[in-house]
Amino acid sequence: MKRIVLNSIAVFIGLLVGIGSGAYVTFARYNRDYRVVRAFSWARIGFGVSENEFGSQTSGAREALMNTLYLFEQDSESPKVDPEMRKAMRMDCGRFEAQLSVLEREGGNADQARLYMSKAQADLKAVGWTDYSEDKILRTFPRQPSPCANSSNNAAQKTTTQKPCG
Repeated sequence: MKRIVLNSIAVFIGLLVGIGSGAYVTFARYNRDYRVVRAFSWARIGFGVSENEFGSQTSGAREALMNTLYLFEQDSESPKVDPEMRKAMRMDCGRFEAQLSVLEREGGNADQARLYMSKAQADLKAVGWTDYSEDKILRTFPRQPSPCANSSNNAAQKTTTQKPCG
């Protein structure tokens, strides 16, 4: 009886050690990929939020764009990200800097607007744009009005096929 109990305990301990070490090895193998996926997920969520804020012309647009720009800058400089994907993210950085330039110009801060536009031009030139003039950038990334912008004014114009705005 004692021998059966000891054998059962040894098998149980072996299972625990085997499962634990297998889980650790698997986690170590796929953790890097998970970090990259998580970084892209947060960047894309930030992209959607900042685009909505920018299109809605809300007061939080500048902060949302700054936060998203920070995420994209971090990911575009990461060596763990594919070089072609880094170029795409750098182009998105140029887009956000152009949008920040528009916001600063609308806010009356011309110096800051020029600074953001020059950063946008540098980013877009680095990814291979041939015409990175200010006019071309502003035409390429226009302010898209959100369907929820001024939702109280648009309430009478809504049709039954439109989804309600939050």
